[in-house]
Amino acid sequence: MISANILPRSLFVSIRRKKPHVEASKRLVESASLDVEGVYRLLNTAAAGLTNDEAQRRLKQYGANVLATDSQYGVGKIFLHAVLNPLVLLLKRRWI
Repeated sequence: MISANILPRSLFVSIRRKKPHVEASKRLVESASLDVEGVYRLLNTAAAGLTNDEAQRRLKQYGANVLATDSQYGVGKIFLHAVLNPLVLLLKRRWI
């Protein structure tokens, strides 16, 4: 059996799950508490939408409207976590 004192404490630090960091703009938080007309006023728009000229101007000013991608674990990192799993290490030690 493997004693806890044999393995370094920092071995499994990188495996611990981290909570994802979520950021929301002030404007988004503010618009969540407004009614529809209030959101139109806040964003300087209307139910009919933007004109082509206004849309082009905002595209240049703010950039494209894209969502942030979620980070994915690579195959190597998943394999490393599987190999360094304490249970796997104990089972391997038991079978050898």
